[in-house]
Parts: sequence; structure tokens; C-alpha cells
Amino acid sequence: MNFILSKHSRDGKLFLNIVDLELKDKILENDTIKIDLTEKFYQGEEVDGQEISTLFEQAYSIQFIGNNSIELGKQHDLVETVSEVEKVKYAFVIRM
Repeated sequence: MNFILSKHSRDGKLFLNIVDLELKDKILENDTIKIDLTEKFYQGEEVDGQEISTLFEQAYSIQFIGNNSIELGKQHDLVETVSEVEKVKYAFVIRM
């Protein structure tokens, strides 16, 4: 399965955003949170989940946005707590 992957580095740390393809360029919001996937921060390339998983060990922070990306994170024992906005699941993971 493919996802949109954006990678950012800061202070030697790798930050990943993994977004389900069908959510590209969407804005998700409710009364408490807004996730604007049109922002440059979330723009990236279409990548296979298997390729993404090779980056998990290097990542300091990973955002999983979308039901399929959450499943990818769960398959690798990275996602424990899941939130939801507009019936779309998301999770933020920080690895120390």
C-alpha cells in the first residue's frame, strides 16, 4: 500500500509524516484540532509502506494520519494511542 511521506530534519533528528493517499490536500478539523494537509509540511512523495518502514528506526518523531497509516504503525508496534478527527484516525509518536 502506498502513502504520502514527507521527511524533515532538524538538529540531527528525523521527523516523518505518513498520510493516507486519499487524504492528500485535505483539511481535517473539529472543535479542538485542525490538521491542514495542504501545508508544505505534509507535502511529500508517494511511497510504498515497506519503504517507509525502513525509516522507522531512524525517526525521532512520526505522525500517522489516516486509517491505513495507523495500521502500518500498529504492524510495527509504534502506535498505541489513537485519536480521531472527522472519522479519520491519527497518532503522533515520539521515539527517544
